[in-house]
This record gives sequence, C-alpha cells and structure tokens, in this order.
Amino acid sequence: MDQQATLKKLARMSWVFSVLRLRGDLPNCNGATQSVGCYSSVHRFCISIDKTGFGMVQELGSGVVGLACVPYSWYGLLDTSVLRAQHAGCTSPSQGQEPACIAAIHRYCTANNLGQGGAITEVRTFEVEAACIRAATYRTAKVAGV
Repeated sequence: MDQQATLKKLARMSWVFSVLRLRGDLPNCNGATQSVGCYSSVHRFCISIDKTGFGMVQELGSGVVGLACVPYSWYGLLDTSVLRAQHAGCTSPSQGQEPACIAAIHRYCTANNLGQGGAITEVRTFEVEAACIRAATYRTAKVAGV
C-alpha cells in the first residue's frame, strides 16, 4: 500500500468524541485520557470495530478528544522485566503511559524489528499487553526547544 493510500485508511479510522461520550463508550477515561485505564478502554473500542488496531487518544480541548485506531505490526504480552531492560525507569505495569515505559516499548519494538514506536494497551500484575506500530504508519519529527 502506498503512502497516500495508508494516510487515507488512517483518516477513516479516526474519530472525535466529546468527553461525556467517552465516559459512556470508554468508561475508564473519566477525565484522565492519558491513563493506563483509558488506553485500555480505547484499545478495546478499536478491537471491537477493527481487529487490527490499537487505540490512541489525544485531548483536543473544550471537552473534546480525538481517537485513532492505529494498525499494529505486532501485539503481545511483555513481562515488566523486558521493558525494564530497555529503560531502567519502567519498573511497573502501572507506569504504562509514563515517558520511561513509552521509551521502553519504542526501544523494544525497534530492537526486535517488530515495528517503529509502540504503546502499552493493557496492564496486568507483572505484564503488559503492548503493540508495535507498523513502520509505514510511523514517523519521527523534530520538536523545537526539546
């Protein structure tokens, strides 16, 4: 699939929800859209409509959030020790949406040629469910001042 077709497909998999609707459709988001619980709800929503994607949520302001179901190249269970080996600051599944664990899953995906970037979608006691993003749908960008 060429880049233009990929972008069109991604556009079809994005939605905008009000925070009030998120509370109904995605019960674990309750005002904390960057929490592990919210990412779990978004992932489950995406699986219910498209079996090949995991969910990402972005606050857009004024009580509105954007939701995208992102195609993954790999999805599976990882023990916390695997993530800690990638980034020493990722010590618990409960840190799934914190910078250390986000960096750890990114490093794991790239080091194992499973894709680019990644996300933790579900949390267990000692493990996480994680997804690696298909290289064709992932880009890096420079951010001024960072």
